[in-house]
Amino acid sequence: MAHPLNEIVRLLRQAQRVLVAAHVNPDGDALGSQLALADALERMGKEVYRYSEEKVNYIYRFLPASDTLKTDLPAEPRAFDCAIALDCGDQYRLGKNMDRLLAIQPFLVVDHHLGHKPFGDVSWVEPGRAAAGEMVYELIQALEADLSPEAAYCLYAAIVSDTGSFRYSSTTADTFRIAR
Repeated sequence: MAHPLNEIVRLLRQAQRVLVAAHVNPDGDALGSQLALADALERMGKEVYRYSEEKVNYIYRFLPASDTLKTDLPAEPRAFDCAIALDCGDQYRLGKNMDRLLAIQPFLVVDHHLGHKPFGDVSWVEPGRAAAGEMVYELIQALEADLSPEAAYCLYAAIVSDTGSFRYSSTTADTFRIAR
């Protein structure tokens, strides 16, 4: 069986219309990862729908494109070729529109939480990672997408957020390599 990262890359390359989501009440890691991946996919020529159940908290409005998140969903799940949830430890963290989101096929998941409860069609879960932002960086590299300064800024914010400014024990040499 193919590594889930490779399968996610294959499916994202095939898709033209992609919904990118994160968990409800997104923190810096979720939001930074979401905005960075959305930017990279758009640079690949994809139509990207940045979904969030609620408006961006004022403490994260400094992130580039944070004002582009939409709090509504199209009525028809077939409006998208696939969806991807980032930093989401279980399906219930998708919020009140969980069922509508999971109706989008295929549904992809990228997460780093130790207590991850499997959901979606393809899940790439690495609990040893300090932040989903690390994984999204690798996903962008695997997609061979351009990493804009704005996306890099979002990923840096994601990593800083989930590592406590590189103080938490989850911080690794890989964390510093990616942040660099």
